Amino acid sequence: YTAQWKVNVPLAEGLNMLSVTATDKAGNVSEPTVVELSYLPAGRPAVLTITGPDQAAAGEPIAFLVEAKDDYGTPVPDFGYTLTTDATGAGNVYTSPNIWTFCTLGAIEVTAEAPATGMTASTTVTIVPGRANTMILDTVPAPATIAAGETVSYTATPLDSCGNTTADWVDVYTNA
Repeated sequence: YTAQWKVNVPLAEGLNMLSVTATDKAGNVSEPTVVELSYLPAGRPAVLTITGPDQAAAGEPIAFLVEAKDDYGTPVPDFGYTLTTDATGAGNVYTSPNIWTFCTLGAIEVTAEAPATGMTASTTVTIVPGRANTMILDTVPAPATIAAGETVSYTATPLDSCGNTTADWVDVYTNA
């Protein structure tokens, strides 16, 4: 004999143990069948992610996207989080919403933390020198005067907006 039945059982948040037995007309009771159910209400963050570029130029603003989803993959709006970074040195600036500008070169880890849930997520961005916006010229050797037609060598050092050297090169210019 097979019977179908349905019952609504309220679940508490977390692990729930459901025990089911069957009783026949003679009053014989079956061994219990135990089912474990884990329940997490929708709308509570279960997965935290942070995404950003793999590489960016020093001095340029970088946007990071922080998202939380519940156990069903549904985005959770308006959850609280903070962003931190392991970058040290001057010129590393956080502006809202989720925008960082780094002057420190190299690999930098940016971490999102949702304190209410204890969840964290991290991403790494590699900061490379930005576009040159300043040029330092040094003559080699530095003459007191330069005569017309004289050849002078100089070293030009281009710097990005953070003061990082973007490239080194030497050129020769003849003063006419």
